[in-house]
Amino acid sequence: KEERRVRRAEARARAAERARRGGGKGKLKERLAQLAEPETLKQAMLTDVDEKIRATDLPERLQTDPSVVDRPPPEAGEVRHEAQWCYERLFGESHYDSSLPEAAAALLMSRRIEAIEAVLRLLRQGSEAEGGGGG
Repeated sequence: KEERRVRRAEARARAAERARRGGGKGKLKERLAQLAEPETLKQAMLTDVDEKIRATDLPERLQTDPSVVDRPPPEAGEVRHEAQWCYERLFGESHYDSSLPEAAAALLMSRRIEAIEAVLRLLRQGSEAEGGGGG
């Protein structure tokens, strides 16, 4: 246990010394840029764009797919329509729980659609918050 603690302290001291000398990530990136061809860096996913994607808390496909990134903000009712479409695919077009009274079944369906709509809005807001989307 003591040996592990000492190794950690030594590693922290070495990292602090590298940082003090300016030998951090930036120096490594500079060195890689000098040694490797740009295409090699791109294939190894070591470009600035790749680093930004890794640092952003959003799935890569939402950051790079033009159909998501360049999508305009939703028009009135569009997200609701998408939610209804999803509901129909999940539960069937005329999914009604016959064990419930009609009003309760309609309320359940409405709440499910609202939940799906909330997820769709979060997905859109996430891509817009990260610089995607149109708004």
